[in-house]
Amino acid sequence: MHPPLELFKVHLSTGEAQRDLVSNPLDRLVFRAQELVRNNREHRVTLDLEELDSTTLRAIRVTNLVPVHGAPGAPALAQLRSRL
Repeated sequence: MHPPLELFKVHLSTGEAQRDLVSNPLDRLVFRAQELVRNNREHRVTLDLEELDSTTLRAIRVTNLVPVHGAPGAPALAQLRSRL
C-alpha cells in the first residue's frame, strides 16, 4: 500500500456547471468549497461538512500538493475526481 497523501486540497461541488461570459454552460464544474489538509498521516480523512449549505454534494476533487514517495509515476499535482 502506498503512503497517505501528506498535503492536499479537497474541493467540493454541488454539480453546478461553470458558465462563460454570456451564461452558456461550460463542460466544467464549480467547486465552491475547499479544505486544505496538512500533515496527514492517515489513509482516511474526515471532513466537517456542517459549514456547507443544505445543497446536495455531487462531486469531490482531491488535488495532491506533494509527490507520493514510492508510488510509480505519481505526478506532483495529481487530481482525482470522484462522483457521489
